[in-house]
Amino acid sequence: MKKTLLIAFAATFLIAAAYSQNQFDGIRSSNYLGVKGVYFNPANIADNPYKWDANLFALNAGVGDYNVSFNLGNFRTKMGNQTDSVLFGTNAKAGSAFAGIDVLGPSFMISINKKTTIAFTTRARVMVNVHDIDGKLVSAIQAENSGGLPYTLTSTANQSIALNGWTDYGVSVGRVLVEEGHNFLKGGITLKYLAGISNMYTHLDRISGTVNNDAGGNYLTNASGIVQLGEGGVDLTHLNGGSIFQFKGSGVGADLGAVYEYRRNMPKEKYRLKISFAILDLGSIRYHANPDATGGYVVNIPANQKFYLNQLKDSSLASVKNSLNQSQYFQSLGSGNGSYGVSLPTTVVTSVDMNVLYKFYVNLDTRFSLHSSSKFANPYYQNNFTLTPRFETRGFGAYMPLNINSLTGFNAGLAFREGPFFIGSGSLLTSLLGNSKQADIYIGIHVGVLRKS
Repeated sequence: MKKTLLIAFAATFLIAAAYSQNQFDGIRSSNYLGVKGVYFNPANIADNPYKWDANLFALNAGVGDYNVSFNLGNFRTKMGNQTDSVLFGTNAKAGSAFAGIDVLGPSFMISINKKTTIAFTTRARVMVNVHDIDGKLVSAIQAENSGGLPYTLTSTANQSIALNGWTDYGVSVGRVLVEEGHNFLKGGITLKYLAGISNMYTHLDRISGTVNNDAGGNYLTNASGIVQLGEGGVDLTHLNGGSIFQFKGSGVGADLGAVYEYRRNMPKEKYRLKISFAILDLGSIRYHANPDATGGYVVNIPANQKFYLNQLKDSSLASVKNSLNQSQYFQSLGSGNGSYGVSLPTTVVTSVDMNVLYKFYVNLDTRFSLHSSSKFANPYYQNNFTLTPRFETRGFGAYMPLNINSLTGFNAGLAFREGPFFIGSGSLLTSLLGNSKQADIYIGIHVGVLRKS
């Protein structure tokens, strides 16, 4: 269980950063994203400032944790030497976290005529969701903490860890629907083919018991509950260079969006007010379960019996299942054969953008997840609100996102756009001025031709 998560984090850092649940905070409010605007609302590409635009590369990466704080001075130390505490904490307080990476690949947009724009996009994501994991139990499994024992597990809720990786290939159409006086309405749709790479999960349902220690190590006794684990697609505990391109699941998805603008007379693209609404990441991916790593178990360890937790240390899901199969204390609920579906992290996104003075704008963006931790195999984003004041011209932009989300609380960031290049972070200012519960960075570059003013 732990090893799967550590590999997910390692894969993230191989490309130089990690990821927050807030996608491109600040820069996503820009009017000069070109084809990248389609990822936040497919209607954005209709009558946008570019005749054509091509995304070369963009990356959003970071980590967020409910219990652990970072700053610029200690982030590397915590991630390098204290990964367990970052993920799960080291005490009985329930630990929730998020990590992953979002890569916007080669994509292209072109205006067909005055009202219609089409786009072709590629995107790859890896997401790790950790929900209410008991950090003291994880430490006991890893034999990193024998102090404070015996320890009583009294969870009446669900604990879960889910790792998902997939790529999508999209075709988008954005069109001007209404243009009457100052009122302007656009609509858009993206249809996506979903190529699943991996789904892996561990779920603990109402686990109770006592963790103690003797000469044989840490053990669990007087325990009950349900354990579920599963794997579909690539086994990320044996990740190699080619594994990330092995598509083991498939599905279809869609994004839907609309944008209303109250526009000035001249120049046409400068509005006073813009209101947008989108439903993103509709759809699901179907995987064939790996029977060697998928199954459910009823836990029943009597008070006078012991199950030694070191049997689960640094194990793949297949090894964990093998250990549970060989133990008399875990009754199987099923073989784990067949196929199953994993939903995309569907979100409802609204945005209000006001041109308050000349080149100065204020944007309020809200994002609400339609999935939660109760669907333990599914990826999901956290609910969040982002207020972004910005200064923006055709060639330059400065953005200061102020975000509140349900996992990491308040964060303040900073971003800049210079011509075709942008860089930023949703938590930079918070990390500079004190401690933040998330650390993230994003960067991107594109080429395109702007319309005449």
